[in-house]
Amino acid sequence: MSERRTSVTTGAAAPGDGSRPRSRGDGAPSPLRLAVVIDEACARVWEAWGQAATVVGLRVSPAVYEAVALARPKEVQRGYPLMLLGLELVVDAAVGTYEPAVVCA
Repeated sequence: MSERRTSVTTGAAAPGDGSRPRSRGDGAPSPLRLAVVIDEACARVWEAWGQAATVVGLRVSPAVYEAVALARPKEVQRGYPLMLLGLELVVDAAVGTYEPAVVCA
């Protein structure tokens, strides 16, 4: 299986200064932050589909992987793969927090 990264900038931003979403201050994952990741992932999947690619997974930063794991403790306990948008998540320290990359077949 070959893997290909696709970069798309959608301009999604949190309310406030127009930059990346702010922390809630308590260290907990913010729903707004995950919403930005999901928006970016959707854009990258859409772009890959436009190139007739078959998307089979998403490479995400360790912080995103952990946020999804915290949101889905039962899947983790059962040993199921973590998924987002119906795609298996692959942790990749080289991927930026708000820059998920598609994995194509």
